Amino acid sequence: VPFGGYVKMVDENTTENVEPDPRGYKNKPPLVKIAVLAAGPVMNIILGVALLWLVFVSIGEGVPRYDSAAIGTVIPGMPASEANIMNGDMVVYIDGDTVVDWEQMAEIIHSQPDVSLSITLMRDDSLFDVICTPQGKQVKTETGDTILGMIGIIPSTDQHPIGPMTAFWRASRVSIGIVAAVISLLVNMITGHASMT
Repeated sequence: VPFGGYVKMVDENTTENVEPDPRGYKNKPPLVKIAVLAAGPVMNIILGVALLWLVFVSIGEGVPRYDSAAIGTVIPGMPASEANIMNGDMVVYIDGDTVVDWEQMAEIIHSQPDVSLSITLMRDDSLFDVICTPQGKQVKTETGDTILGMIGIIPSTDQHPIGPMTAFWRASRVSIGIVAAVISLLVNMITGHASMT
């Protein structure tokens, strides 16, 4: 039953003195017992893949737009959010320099951690200025650890349709990633590397 349910197996929790039922779970070989116990989790994974496949086929996937400086998402609690930058804003100037695409904007912001920047935005066909100070964050690069300025913005995306097979592989990869994350969390909780509270 995909949406949950409970089935009591033959001879489960039997307290009466009765003859063992050959169909009972306790009388099955170990491999059959393992298959019975695994049936529920496997069904959940298959259902998850099917639902994700349906989502990917129906709406496609979001492809980031790096050819402009349009902001798709502002991360709460980050400098951009605190400076009143909003989803859908377009970065036009930084410190008076024209911004033409996302890569150029990111380079300017990354290169100036903890430095206040004057950012000119376009919102609803109107220009206005905000002061935003990129938060310095240590990241690993090809040349080693370095401090980059971050303000907490994600580029806007365009929805692109994807085929059924591509959608299946994407759905499978996402599902496997979720399962791996859950297993990793359980292992870390057992070994004491993750808090249980």
